[in-house]
Amino acid sequence: MGGTPSAVNQLIEQEKVRWGTRHSSAVNQLIEQEKVRWGTRHSLAIDQELKRSQLDLLQNFGAQLYMYQKPENYMGVVYMHFYVTDNTWTIEFGGGELSNASVVVHNNPKGMGAHLVKTARKTEVIVERMRKVCGARGYSLALRNCERLARYIFSGSWLCLQMLKGADLGLIFLKDMMQKQQLLINTFPTELADIDQPEEPIYSGVNPFLRNFQRTDGVALSDQNAYNILIVGPTGCGKSHLINMLYNKTVCKSNASAGSVTKMIDITTGKAMILGEDRKVNIIDTIGFCDSYLTASEVLNIIQDRVKMNFINIDKVVVMCSGRVEKIHADCAKKIMQWLKYTEYRLNFIFMYAKADLVPEHMRETNLGIMCDMLETGHRSSSQVVVRQKHMPSIVRAQGQLTNEMMTHHIDTKICYGINPGAAFEDVKEELDRVLDVLFLPNMNLGINSWRDTSIRFQKRIPVQESWCSIL
Repeated sequence: MGGTPSAVNQLIEQEKVRWGTRHSSAVNQLIEQEKVRWGTRHSLAIDQELKRSQLDLLQNFGAQLYMYQKPENYMGVVYMHFYVTDNTWTIEFGGGELSNASVVVHNNPKGMGAHLVKTARKTEVIVERMRKVCGARGYSLALRNCERLARYIFSGSWLCLQMLKGADLGLIFLKDMMQKQQLLINTFPTELADIDQPEEPIYSGVNPFLRNFQRTDGVALSDQNAYNILIVGPTGCGKSHLINMLYNKTVCKSNASAGSVTKMIDITTGKAMILGEDRKVNIIDTIGFCDSYLTASEVLNIIQDRVKMNFINIDKVVVMCSGRVEKIHADCAKKIMQWLKYTEYRLNFIFMYAKADLVPEHMRETNLGIMCDMLETGHRSSSQVVVRQKHMPSIVRAQGQLTNEMMTHHIDTKICYGINPGAAFEDVKEELDRVLDVLFLPNMNLGINSWRDTSIRFQKRIPVQESWCSIL
């Protein structure tokens, strides 16, 4: 059933010649079918009767599972069909004509020409994911397809690399999708989205800096004044915990497991006072570098594709690491830095050595220095600005007396950060205030000594331009 990647690629090219990919009338018909699906709710459309009939079949799967991909042609479109099997029983999104596709569980042989993608031991978590997708009839080649189903079963990610911009399916469908439809790409259908959020704050009686929490599939391009923060780093470095502290409630899953908690690009939206203006804030919590189930290049492509799709400008990029900084983590971070033109926008980048509370105090600055050396950040002493007291984020959060008094503030873009989840607020307040002041004071074009005009037109923002796309 297997085959080398080069052999599979050669087979795909041979099949493209045989099938022909320029059958424009058939492709146009497929696009029209897809438009109908894009116009409906982003749902798996579970058929409960079909689901009941499939649940009993799941117990037939053996202990070792395999994810395969195989080239298929539908209405002139060549794509890779994914499925999960134990080499006897199979679960897949397909089952004949894609116009009426559903999740099917069967023990019919799949035939030759497939390439092994991944293997996994069957766990209760994987079986539970199988249960959740059983009975699904809401197929869409662009939004809800076989690759996403297979990756979800294996890792919990709803991802289709074939739908990234410039990939095979992306080239076919993206040009015909409205922006709100594009924002649904690689986002969970309603049945799989985890929307339950605790109402209780992490610290009772403490004002969050970010309020009015919402989770969103994407951001409208017309919303140019939003303050956008991109957080990147390896799996398990503490990105989600940092975001929870900004909202003072658990809006992102966060734990100490080895697997990636953030299985998607998670965008949370809130409101905050920034330089005296009540602005919308978007925080993009990215899937971890070197995720347990995705390669480094796949993760980088997903981050780049999602950011390009959603954001015109980025105000701050937070590069986080913790523990021992591995070379592969540093290489991934440097590619993000190169893509977003670090040399031109140095003060828009924050380098954070996280979970510093787990490291002896005398080693924290040393580890931060090692991290920055591996990322080749170069050295820049902290910048000094004279800013109005009422514009300091830490003072705004505390809801203290806001005045026009000018105060000197040192901006250090390289910091250690560590807040023990069980610590009392008084023990973490100083650490949190320091992070707020570096995250939510924008980079200004007015020099480092005085901010006389803090309006958005003088704020130095990173434009995400189409011409940068070839870097990653």
